[in-house]
Amino acid sequence: LITQSGAYGMAAYSRSIDEGAGFAKIIALGNKADLDEADLLEYYREILEGIVGYDFEIEESNNGISGYLETIVADFDLIITDVTMPKLTGDELVIDLKNNSKTAHVPVLIISGYVTEELKNRLSKFPKVWILSKPFDSETLSKQIIKAIGP
Repeated sequence: LITQSGAYGMAAYSRSIDEGAGFAKIIALGNKADLDEADLLEYYREILEGIVGYDFEIEESNNGISGYLETIVADFDLIITDVTMPKLTGDELVIDLKNNSKTAHVPVLIISGYVTEELKNRLSKFPKVWILSKPFDSETLSKQIIKAIGP
């Protein structure tokens, strides 16, 4: 479970115990957390490495501009981003990627706690863009990644 609310994370954890279920990991970073936190990136890395049949090389960037520049010089099979990033927001990154002939074909998965109808509408015109709203579990993220990159 990934959430930006510690209270929500603990409530979900408590309820999961009551229901006889559980979480492998709960990450609650707080509303003002930098979403490039090492714990969150490690969690995403663990999920990617756990998808059977795929061998991922994972590159990380600490802001939208450096992430965009990395996509220009290297080939990527999938880009995962948040909406809230320093220097270039996730939706601005998607628009720049999709308007560049070198990167337009690359699938993009946006993971965010700030998904709005305006965001969905603004990005719906671009192919191969998926939006995953937080909170979510590792199985949901795995399925979304497989859908984005194809079989």
